[in-house]
Amino acid sequence: MWCRAVLLLGVMVSAVACNLSLSGLLSSSMVLQRGTEANIWGWADPGATVEVSVSGGDNATAVADARGAWLVSLLPRSAQMGVTIVVSSDSGDTIQLDDVAFGDVYLCSGQSNMEMSVSQTGCYPASDMSCIERDEGLRVFTVTKNAQLQPVGDVTSQAPYEWAIAGPDTVEGDAWTYFSATCYFYGSHLRRSLLARDIDVPIGLVASCWGGTVIEAWSSPDALATCGTSSAAGAAATMRASAQDVDLTLARRTERSDTDPSTPSSLYNGMIHPLLHLKLSGALWYQGESNYLYPGLYQCQIQALFQDWREKFGQDFFVEVVQLAPLEGYDYQWLRQAQAAVQRLDGAVMVTAADLGDPTSPDGAIHPRSKDEIGRRLAHAAVRGLYGLLDVEHTGPTLESVGVSQVGKSTVVLNMTFSHASQLHVHGTSSCTTCCYENPFEVHLRNGIILKPVYIVHADEGVVELTFSTDVEFTVLTYAFDVYPECMLYNGAGGPDDHAGIPASPFTFSLPPPRWTTVCRQTYPFLYAAGEGRYGTDPDALNYCRLDELEAMRRDRQYEFLLRWPEESDVVMWAQTSNPTVSSQVEGYEPISVPYADFRGLALSMSKMCLLDGTADPNNFFYAVGTYRPWKLVPQEQAGLPGPSERMAQRQVELAVFNGVVWRTVYRQDQFHYFAPNEWVKNADTPDATTFAVLQDLEQYRQGDGKLYFRMYWPSSWNWWRQTSNPAVSTTVLQYFPVQVDHTDNYWGGLQGNNTLTLLEGSVSDDLWFYSVGSFTPYMDGIPAWNGPVPQVELYARGDPLQAVYHINSP
Repeated sequence: MWCRAVLLLGVMVSAVACNLSLSGLLSSSMVLQRGTEANIWGWADPGATVEVSVSGGDNATAVADARGAWLVSLLPRSAQMGVTIVVSSDSGDTIQLDDVAFGDVYLCSGQSNMEMSVSQTGCYPASDMSCIERDEGLRVFTVTKNAQLQPVGDVTSQAPYEWAIAGPDTVEGDAWTYFSATCYFYGSHLRRSLLARDIDVPIGLVASCWGGTVIEAWSSPDALATCGTSSAAGAAATMRASAQDVDLTLARRTERSDTDPSTPSSLYNGMIHPLLHLKLSGALWYQGESNYLYPGLYQCQIQALFQDWREKFGQDFFVEVVQLAPLEGYDYQWLRQAQAAVQRLDGAVMVTAADLGDPTSPDGAIHPRSKDEIGRRLAHAAVRGLYGLLDVEHTGPTLESVGVSQVGKSTVVLNMTFSHASQLHVHGTSSCTTCCYENPFEVHLRNGIILKPVYIVHADEGVVELTFSTDVEFTVLTYAFDVYPECMLYNGAGGPDDHAGIPASPFTFSLPPPRWTTVCRQTYPFLYAAGEGRYGTDPDALNYCRLDELEAMRRDRQYEFLLRWPEESDVVMWAQTSNPTVSSQVEGYEPISVPYADFRGLALSMSKMCLLDGTADPNNFFYAVGTYRPWKLVPQEQAGLPGPSERMAQRQVELAVFNGVVWRTVYRQDQFHYFAPNEWVKNADTPDATTFAVLQDLEQYRQGDGKLYFRMYWPSSWNWWRQTSNPAVSTTVLQYFPVQVDHTDNYWGGLQGNNTLTLLEGSVSDDLWFYSVGSFTPYMDGIPAWNGPVPQVELYARGDPLQAVYHINSP
């Protein structure tokens, strides 16, 4: 019995009663992956023998299992079109598929900017469809939107046709109201690029996308669990139970549900899982707007999603991600940096749309119409990265190194060297207003000031030279990091509307975190003795001194010192039973010294906004450990790290664990360097760096009562300066220069020797002995600081090596 599949009320049925059926993804005019064992699958009577015959002599059989599911893997085929496939069963049912092609198949997924159809964008900037040409070798399929709480076994077509040949009049109705513009233009440019090099490979495009959705919905429970998503555990249990029951041979279920499409794994279940038998060359992803508030988590999620998809599909396919276009009023900068993390995966690339803003788009400014240009960039990345054609430039200028040099006393020159920088130039972005009158570079100084440097582009050398004047160390360099970038670096010719060059993706470059060697610590009531410049052996101990080693701590013939005084309001101490690195719940909390009411007895637990935090609010992360991005309490405030909510953004935070003898520092972070999800270890070989972590094994610090004892510290003030004289041997200060000095009372001016009342003091050229380091005698039941007694004082000397050139690691 011959069976012909037809569409009835949006559900695939058979014109004649037929027990043999194919997946809704398989039809005439489809494209199957060349060069591999492409699959044909479907359903029949349990125990039925199904035969698949392919024109050219390839025949294979399968027996339907107890649920009626069957699958046949075809012998690998080269690129070709016009193939006929006949599927028959021993019950007499037969299905014929005509004009099947073997080529390269791509899955296009994401939210509304991937879903946005060709009819919405047209051939922008033209408003018509004149760029749509008939191409027998380019074929498309749109998956019906379907959110499900459990995996389903099949899909249907969203359009009133199944697979369609690309062209203005090749399918019934308004074809392009259904298919993704980004996906189509990718395929169109890919076909043209390959044909121009005499490579005729049919291209099949499968669009499975849904506007306004989050990455969690497209992630399987396994992927969610990788990044510690809070709902992953229960969802994973559901998935495992389902998988044990139906495996990949789920009963053919395509009916829509009322499930919220933002539900974790719901779109994976309904729109990705049914595609797992499909062999692919690659996957394209355009999504992130709905996740922009959580960029730190996203950089884990986007890698986990594609690692998991590759595993589930059983293929190491090529991955391409579109970096978000700008939208006025929305801070996408950090989400863009998170998207770049996908490039840490082998065979994964990112193309940027950061220059393609479209504030007048009739579908809203969040939906730029320049999908043709995005498709061109994606296609170039594939032609180079997947097809290995080296005559195509596939990426924008890429930062390789930053050279730092000082000219005179206060002029700094940065030389940025780029690869992929042929014809390097700056150009205004789409819809820019100030365009390249606006400098795309910013330099952030240690004191919070932001400078716009003078820049010169040396096109022949692939170098951009930045010059600025400052007496304060610069810490961070940013490029195109505005909410709406106005000017960007391009290679090739022209700008975003010339369809020739490609822009450099927005980036930040941070100097490595400073390293501070502990020189001396004193905790009252301990008192030093005259000449006692060396004391103790453990730099984490309450009292420790190495003044006799200062001569070896010079940097470029000078010292750089940090003097700080922990105050009671700077420190929170508590105990808890739960290990925060493995638990999202706090157990056994016991306050020891908690001066802030909003700590609320919550202690530390895992967070989606940072590694750990001490607040129950999922959208805030006060008392944060391992912050993923800058934080501001109010917009006018300098960005920093979140501490107690009653205080401004912090410039540094430390976490120590009691080991039974001393508080051992296990984490430190400054305001210019950030962590990534699951980055429990950072700079472990440089424990004196201002950004450092060894959080991977807190269990070794658990005490006999079963608790972990924590001390969290936010230095509220310090004096940071340079001088050339060694205070251990000199009673005067030479060439003092302040870097970040909070206290100048009582004749502050650097450190000098005293050896009458204290080892060192900072009341320069005066008989006072404030800013004492190594006090011999009490001062009002404490140690004299800037204007009174304190319980503890710490002195550090900077020890990181001076470096002229910094090479950039991969994203």
